[in-house]
Amino acid sequence: MGIFDDDYEEENESYQFGDETIEEFEEKNNIYLSSSDKALELISKVIGIEIARKNKDKYKKLKELEKLFEKDFLKSLINIPITDKAKIQKQLFQLTKKLNEEQEYKILKNKIVIGVGGKFSSGKSSFINSFLNAKSSLPENQNPTTSIPTYLIHGDEEYINIFTKDNKKIEINEEALKALTHEFFEKYKIGFSSFIKSIIVSNLELPYSNFAFLDTPGYSKAENFMSKESETDKEKAFEQLKKVNYLIWLIDIENGDISETDIKFIQGLKNVEKILIVLNKADKKMEEEIKKITNKVKETLKNKNLNIYDVIPFSSKENSIKEENFFKIQQFLDVINQNKINKKEDIFVQINKIKRKIGDDLNEQIQKKEEERNRINEIIFKSNDIFEIESLIEIYGKILEEIKGFRKHKLSFESKVGEIEKKLNGYFGGI
Repeated sequence: MGIFDDDYEEENESYQFGDETIEEFEEKNNIYLSSSDKALELISKVIGIEIARKNKDKYKKLKELEKLFEKDFLKSLINIPITDKAKIQKQLFQLTKKLNEEQEYKILKNKIVIGVGGKFSSGKSSFINSFLNAKSSLPENQNPTTSIPTYLIHGDEEYINIFTKDNKKIEINEEALKALTHEFFEKYKIGFSSFIKSIIVSNLELPYSNFAFLDTPGYSKAENFMSKESETDKEKAFEQLKKVNYLIWLIDIENGDISETDIKFIQGLKNVEKILIVLNKADKKMEEEIKKITNKVKETLKNKNLNIYDVIPFSSKENSIKEENFFKIQQFLDVINQNKINKKEDIFVQINKIKRKIGDDLNEQIQKKEEERNRINEIIFKSNDIFEIESLIEIYGKILEEIKGFRKHKLSFESKVGEIEKKLNGYFGGI
């Protein structure tokens, strides 16, 4: 997460299942890896030529909404003298981008999203699997060229949904999910990240029902994997983690310290409020070394203007290390859980904020003009100078025209907002 990069270790490292390597074991035991017909079926399902035809109407609705946001709505603001117009226009463009994530939005809108990030091969997927101890685990033997951001959530039912880049939702089974590994890429030369935008795995047994754990692509690769794909994964990870308020950042303890590139990456995530640093694979070090590296990381992070909650070691393999630090992770999640304000804002809430802001601005300006009109009216009635009265009546008429213009703009704006809200309701299924 990526779900597709995490524990693909050094190039020459090979794991054994009896007399078989992990690759041989997985290929023999996964129908999508052992059968080319099933592999083709999975490829067709993800690329989804048939489904694409069925989604033409939905695609058309999305384009209509984008036009409403980017053109019609902004056009209705041109003649309205409101404050912070540039800021409001920027907010509208950001909301347009969110329309492309509406499927994920429906599922995640009431969840607190906690990002799990780190460099390539820092052990993110195995950390999530081990910590959450869920039945349906994330694939850990992944290709660095097929990284896909993946959400793991507690749901009322179990499912695995793929969301494609052309905004389709496709349900797959666990075996298909586990086939999306480097073996599939090596065998069939298909990189699913070209088609898949994100994945949501819903699990009944997962704890923390109000959280969504986002597993992102490793943002940097080992030297032998450095390529255009590496930069793409960095961009993917950054774009995904920009949306979260809380972050669990993994470092391979073998690195001995947090790198400057890690620090710069985290500093770029402006919205992150609290960060838990996890020194992963701590079973590779002796107790004294673990303490020494933990203290070194804490020292390195001083004065870096990052809201670090704690720095802790962790191991998915060594129970004593896992159990010792398990409660610290739970404490971190308890702190998040208590801070209710950090749930993701509904797209409708954001639209209403913009509507209120513009509506309040217009009402304030109408009120000022009406007060000015009343003052002029009072002077006219008190004046005995015919020339003064003529001039004041002319000013009075201009003010009336301005008030009329403001009210016209307000009606036009409210009509456009109503149209957007109606289409949003239809598009998002009445949320």
